[in-house]
Amino acid sequence: MKTAANVTRLWVDEFALASALSAHDLTVRQVLPSVEVLDSAGPARVVGNYGYSGSQNGFFDAATGASNFDQQSFTDLRIDESHYLSRAYGTAVGATAYLEIIRLTERPLAVAREEAVLLHFSHEGAGGLARGALLGSGAAAVQNYAGVNLGATVSGKTFAVHFHLIAIAAATITMKLQESQNDGAPDAYADIAGLTSGALAAAGIVRVTTTAATEAWKRLVVSGAFGSATIAVCAGLVASA
Repeated sequence: MKTAANVTRLWVDEFALASALSAHDLTVRQVLPSVEVLDSAGPARVVGNYGYSGSQNGFFDAATGASNFDQQSFTDLRIDESHYLSRAYGTAVGATAYLEIIRLTERPLAVAREEAVLLHFSHEGAGGLARGALLGSGAAAVQNYAGVNLGATVSGKTFAVHFHLIAIAAATITMKLQESQNDGAPDAYADIAGLTSGALAAAGIVRVTTTAATEAWKRLVVSGAFGSATIAVCAGLVASA
């Protein structure tokens, strides 16, 4: 199956960047095995930054304001901070998604006379990479979203969720995940302990994880008394964690 690139969506913290990007990539490397080193009493891993990196390319936006691509990458993606990136290859609930913890490595501008100015930033992994699915995005509504079969997880494995709140007007929104063995019939959906955003009143990102066993089907549940809200929620199992 092939997926057109124009349905790709990408969020970094509270920013939806897909409309500002012309290209992006994710490179996942094989984790290197333990090796013996002379200055250590035991084996040590070759540094691999969790085995993944990526880059984003877009057109420079000369406008000022917190929502433009240039200011977001310059101000909000500082090298000394980690950020949460989610990318979904599709717009519907259930689309394949990757959840990343990243740090910026470079932010160059490409300029050619009489041509468009391009903005590029690249990043490296700063935490475990998860592969899963998009559980909900766009304009939020108080509802139970459709369930997605993400597979059951066993105790000790890390299951991660990124709750991106892009914008909100009036009051608060709460997002959480529920689980079921068979999409609610006959096993009713129930809350997954710890996998909730809590009540949010301003744009931001909440990453939560659990190492408890989970059931195969997961769904997003949104509640609150907000006037309007824009969200993106992705969840998945962290590789080798």
